[in-house]
Amino acid sequence: MLFNIDSVMWLFVILSLWGNIQIIAKKPTGFLIWIITNISWVLYDLYKGIYSQAALFSIYTFFAAWGYIEWKSPSTIESIRNYLKKVFT
Repeated sequence: MLFNIDSVMWLFVILSLWGNIQIIAKKPTGFLIWIITNISWVLYDLYKGIYSQAALFSIYTFFAAWGYIEWKSPSTIESIRNYLKKVFT
């Protein structure tokens, strides 16, 4: 077999780190990368029987999705700030 499951997981390690770099660079694609990698970690942990870590990465997946949604949609405060700028300029 060319690849085993453990060697494939190294790809997800690299992708996870790349997601961090994207977030540092203030790019919301980092959240999408995290969603993909976190789901892969959940599946891997379930396969290995590491249920507590699978639960942790499930929560991380939720947070990554939440972060992406928040980042892509303007916040209420930002909307108010933009409105006030338009009104007073």
